[in-house]
Amino acid sequence: MTELLEVEGLTVKFESAAHHLELVRDASFEIGTGEVVAMVGESGSGKSITARAILGLLRRNHRMTVEGNARLAGRELLALAEAEMREVRGRRVSMIFQDPVGALDPVVSIGAQVLEAVRRRRSGTRPEQRRRVIELLASVGITDPELRAKQFPHEVSGGMCQRALIAIALAGSPELLIADEPTTALDVTVQAQVLDLLKRLRDERQMSVLLITHDMGVAAQTADRVLIMYAGSLVEQGPTADIFGHPCHPYTGGLISAVPRVDAPRSRRLVAIPGSVPEAADRPAGCAFHPRCPLADDRCATAMPGPRRLGNQIAACHRAEEARDSQVHRWQAGPGGGGAGRLPEERAAL
Repeated sequence: MTELLEVEGLTVKFESAAHHLELVRDASFEIGTGEVVAMVGESGSGKSITARAILGLLRRNHRMTVEGNARLAGRELLALAEAEMREVRGRRVSMIFQDPVGALDPVVSIGAQVLEAVRRRRSGTRPEQRRRVIELLASVGITDPELRAKQFPHEVSGGMCQRALIAIALAGSPELLIADEPTTALDVTVQAQVLDLLKRLRDERQMSVLLITHDMGVAAQTADRVLIMYAGSLVEQGPTADIFGHPCHPYTGGLISAVPRVDAPRSRRLVAIPGSVPEAADRPAGCAFHPRCPLADDRCATAMPGPRRLGNQIAACHRAEEARDSQVHRWQAGPGGGGAGRLPEERAAL
């Protein structure tokens, strides 16, 4: 598969009077042509800021700096001037932002907002551009697009607003679509419809998709490959089947175990990873996950693990090999009771 986007050593730094912060640390990954890649992690893990850095949407100054490389079909994006980057955004790479209702202008009709995107990214006469608006709204599954184009965001559902945002993102026929939490705040039925729409658009247009989500179930349903991000670092990545079948990082195992299962016994409690993602100013030494990790040892508290390849996967964990076949089970006891995060034989010894 030809690589469309290659990110190498992406680091986002922020300087303040009190802190020197690395919001994203040395992130490296690829997205192939026509591939759906899911970036998964809890809120505050650095997913959205990674996408914004690639698109040049961070205000760079003496306080905020972006380092590393992000090449789109071989062209370096991070070195482009703002005028050049505007030609890339929308035409080659588009982004769907979080909160579909809030992302749309409440006092401008849906059709007018799609039309603005069409005019910025495609030439043609006004009648041709207006026909293009209707075509885009229809292509994302909006029924009666002529009527919907005249309506305002508050007059339609959240799912309809999300489809309108996707239509805006598609106005320039991009090669890569970045979808930032596209199913948040939508009910389960609408979530499934939006995910099916993204997959259909990928198949029809041979468009690559970077899907940012906190939901491992969404990643399993949609993605060809999965990137796991924690505290600004990519801790694991690999093909979806391998990630879910044999996770090599305890954080990945915790996320998988936290997904409710319809085939689980009714007595099984939902699993929760103890604690929360640390703020950038409060990250511990060594592996940032070690205070919450059931596998942590002395090395984890002092030495930052580097990425290591295990088969088709890459994991940043000192104990990745021994974790690969067993570590999901360390979360099965669920939170509380002193047994969470321990193997069966460890729980028996309590």
